[in-house]
Amino acid sequence: MIVVNDRSTYNLNACINIAKGLPDFFNEDGIRKIGEALNKDDVYISIESEEVTGFVTIDKKNDFVAEISWMAVDRNQHRNGTGSELIDFISKDLKDKGYKLLEVKTLSETEDYEPYERTRKFYRKNGFILLETINPYPAWGEGNPCDIYVKIL
Repeated sequence: MIVVNDRSTYNLNACINIAKGLPDFFNEDGIRKIGEALNKDDVYISIESEEVTGFVTIDKKNDFVAEISWMAVDRNQHRNGTGSELIDFISKDLKDKGYKLLEVKTLSETEDYEPYERTRKFYRKNGFILLETINPYPAWGEGNPCDIYVKIL
């Protein structure tokens, strides 16, 4: 697997298609917001055998804190290390650039929704710790409590 920071139209379309293939995680509004982030945030894309297998968008909050704004791995690549390799690459790259903390927001564990139970487990496995839960999280609206996880780089 290689990871690139490449906004080519081919790669951005492949990222959107990966997200569309994960309807348990991303609705139409989420897909639209992913498209916006792909054009605004830093983009890390994993490629295997010339195919895009996953992506992460990074919103740099300030000189020391970066946030994973969106992350998706092709359903056929789940549980094979692609996501962890992306997190490892991004963590090292951000640390080398002077960042101290990587943040991610996800649906709170107070909501019993299996796909996001796997998501939270993935982040914990990759060194993130739960910082706090915000309920309701204003940007997500009622019924979508937010767990904020952080990883020290």
